[in-house]
Amino acid sequence: MSFGKRSLAYHRLWGSLLLVATACSGTVPDSDDDRDDDGEQGSGGNGGSNGGSGQGGGSVETDMPPPIVIDTGDGKTCSVKPGPAPLRRLTNLEYRHTVDDLFPAVKPSALANGLVGDNVRNFFDNNALSQAVLRSEAEAFTLSAEAVSGEVAKKMKDVTGCSGTLNDACAKTYLEKLAFRAFRRPLEGGEKTAILAVYDKARERLEPEDATRAGIEFILQTPQFLYRPEAPLGGGDTEQGVALSSWDVASRLSYFLWASMPDDELFGAAEKGELVTRDQVKAQARRLLASPRALDSMHHFFAQWMLYKKIVKEDVSKNVEFFPNYNATIAADLVRESEALIDRVIKGELDYRDLFSGAYSFRNSRLEGFYKGKAEGGDGAFNRVDLPSDRSAGFLTHGSILAAMSTADDSSPIFRGHFVRTHLLCDPLKLPPGVEVPPLPPIAADATVRTVHELHMEVEPCKSCHLQMDPIGFALENYDATGVWRDKYANGASIDTSGEIYSFDKENPKDSDGKLNGPRQLGERLAASSHVRECMARQLLEFAIGRDYDETIDSCTVGYLSKTLADAEGHFDEMVVSLVTSDSFMRTQKAE
Repeated sequence: MSFGKRSLAYHRLWGSLLLVATACSGTVPDSDDDRDDDGEQGSGGNGGSNGGSGQGGGSVETDMPPPIVIDTGDGKTCSVKPGPAPLRRLTNLEYRHTVDDLFPAVKPSALANGLVGDNVRNFFDNNALSQAVLRSEAEAFTLSAEAVSGEVAKKMKDVTGCSGTLNDACAKTYLEKLAFRAFRRPLEGGEKTAILAVYDKARERLEPEDATRAGIEFILQTPQFLYRPEAPLGGGDTEQGVALSSWDVASRLSYFLWASMPDDELFGAAEKGELVTRDQVKAQARRLLASPRALDSMHHFFAQWMLYKKIVKEDVSKNVEFFPNYNATIAADLVRESEALIDRVIKGELDYRDLFSGAYSFRNSRLEGFYKGKAEGGDGAFNRVDLPSDRSAGFLTHGSILAAMSTADDSSPIFRGHFVRTHLLCDPLKLPPGVEVPPLPPIAADATVRTVHELHMEVEPCKSCHLQMDPIGFALENYDATGVWRDKYANGASIDTSGEIYSFDKENPKDSDGKLNGPRQLGERLAASSHVRECMARQLLEFAIGRDYDETIDSCTVGYLSKTLADAEGHFDEMVVSLVTSDSFMRTQKAE
């Protein structure tokens, strides 16, 4: 029997409109009977991986952990404290991973290709303020739910686990269990009623298989699935905020470290209320980090922060007359080179400082030939290659970055300096409103890249901004627009790599500030800088909690994470564990 699309038209329209309303209001509407009369959250109905009691959610915090206090270095201390928890929607990556985990027998994520591209704010696509759902997004989620449920229907027996002919009782039990996993917490009364009502309505015209598909499609359109609403526990009105339920902590952990829903072990810990103490969360975080699945999410973080996938994602092209060896295959190899280095940092095999100062890389024979100015070599394995120390500065001297931060014809000290300043030092650079940029003086035909850019630093209003960028980029001028080393410019002119990281704040200079010469000195300066370490901590915090950095709320957390990274001899995984066991991650501000 055909699925009968008309019978679900109402539910699809409801889903689209509710998604738009949720995005506008920032809240998920309550079900009819979600709450007890006294306003406390209800018992939660069925929970657990098999629809258990759901007792792990709790309602009131009984044992607040001691605050994390650090020395700020000026004779004062500060306490790590939580910020607000904005309503977050699943990103496209999270959506794809989640539907694959919901339906492991089918793995239907390839059918979600029609999703509207994620917006980005402060480098990241999981920032709640970038996730508004317009009608186009809502319609895309509706179509995706239809496509995914249709694919699942082809293996309905394997998916539901029902033996023999599918009947109403087994179908409804499956939908309840599916909704629990999709919502990542026990169902509340009104939710269960709504889901089963969809099944019953469809069942008036359809067989159990198609009615089950209708229920699946409905679940995949609900705000409870597409968003990540959180329900903090009652009690505790201090600077430490209030605790999140074990269910919410489980979701925060899984989406941060795996970009997907919790697995059975994490669900089990949540059901037992075993994501309350720092030690409990630490144990689960280490387990998730040890899985190969963590690489995908952590690479998503690094790729958005460090932009090493930009040349592939944005199909960065070069002038073939000047750079005949650069092509899409080489671009993909350049990305893999950076991934290989970052892989080892994520796993804790390398110090994070190797990202900026490592005198080695990981290349195949084709990439080795490319860096030597030759079009030779094949795929092969990516192996470690030791490089001349004066020409190496970790990923800063990778073609993935250098090519992305160049024009089609030549290198760009502006782009490269801007990248270091904004992404690695977290210093904002904004053109003052209403500024009219004057034309530059006539430029000689034989002028070098540096000569042209020095003109920017001689006239206002250009000078104030370009002083903060261009001198940093000068240190990388030995690399052409594709990241290949050059001793001279194409016209034979000498290359001057002297530069400087100018003090962004003269009253509060950073340890990254000062004169330098060449890529090696730039890399070593950044690797040794607490300024860079704090920036890395800030970027990771924003990615983990899905909101903008707030100096008033988050500065102590960043200081704590930076100190952890230093004390752990630069091991990135230790900073991750410290973040997820902090109040910034396990707790939230008390709702007004």
